[in-house]
Amino acid sequence: MMITREKVEDVLLRMGMSVNLKGFGYIRDSVLMLDAEKDIKLTYLYFKIAKEYGTTAQGVERAIRHAFETVRNCKADFEVVEYYIGFINCSNSASLSMLRMRIKEELKKQGIHNVNEMLLPYITENRLQELIRESFNEFLMEIAGRLIFSARADIEN
Repeated sequence: MMITREKVEDVLLRMGMSVNLKGFGYIRDSVLMLDAEKDIKLTYLYFKIAKEYGTTAQGVERAIRHAFETVRNCKADFEVVEYYIGFINCSNSASLSMLRMRIKEELKKQGIHNVNEMLLPYITENRLQELIRESFNEFLMEIAGRLIFSARADIEN
């Protein structure tokens, strides 16, 4: 399940990060790129984002660090910040990796519910019973076929 732009923005806002910070967009794009390209080097990531925004890689690195420092040091939601980026290893690399990992975990947990929520409105109870009956009948026919084949083999021997 891919991480979406909306999901990353929602998490950053819940942490208390201001949308006005340059680092907000850089972090969002970094998480999306990390999700798309697992083995991307951080320096290359800064370069790609800098090119996209018409700035320098150093400016991107600095803006990301500033945005993370802002939510760690200001009136942000302590528990949310602790969960998503932590307070121990405050490097950009560790913060971005942890942020991506936590969002991915959330999506996996929600994924099971989302599939059910997407399918259930479109399947009526009668249709669901019909599908179960069909599957059960196919299963019974397969078992019966195996039993008949096995019985014939026993008779021939």
